[in-house]
Amino acid sequence: MASSGFVDDVLLDGSTPCRRTICGGMAMIEVDAEARSAAPPERVWALLADARSWTRWAGFDDVQVEGGEGVGEIRRNRRGRITGRDRVVVLEAPRHYAYESTSALPVRDYRGDVTLTPTPDAGTHIRWHSRFAAKIPGTGWLLRRGLRRFLGELADGLAREAERDARSSEARYES
Repeated sequence: MASSGFVDDVLLDGSTPCRRTICGGMAMIEVDAEARSAAPPERVWALLADARSWTRWAGFDDVQVEGGEGVGEIRRNRRGRITGRDRVVVLEAPRHYAYESTSALPVRDYRGDVTLTPTPDAGTHIRWHSRFAAKIPGTGWLLRRGLRRFLGELADGLAREAERDARSSEARYES
């Protein structure tokens, strides 16, 4: 293990989309996905913060707010036969959204952080970072692979939907 406390998984292209940290004797797995949107951070944020919009861009069949509002809000997400619940833990418009998974995944201490950074061309860099420990020993590699793909789909879907929303708003304004 590197002296930093991280064990990086290096892909063939030299990137490191995930890493493992040792925390309290338990291997914590970290996964990153990134995307870029031509839409400004405020437009991307509006979609990210609005639970109702997630069915349009996140691949969920249904998303419902079960309780709370803002920080502490519980969201139920259903995709096929899998239903999960997330609790919103950070809402810092328009830059940082974070949540903790309270069910569905076979993991412990799952936290997802989405950061939105303005780009020089008035767009947005989206970074979706998650950190968790596998509940079942030996399954971390499988969870990492699936979550890397899933988080990539989320980041890309959010980026594209924000661009569609921006084009729709411009078309309505021009009419």
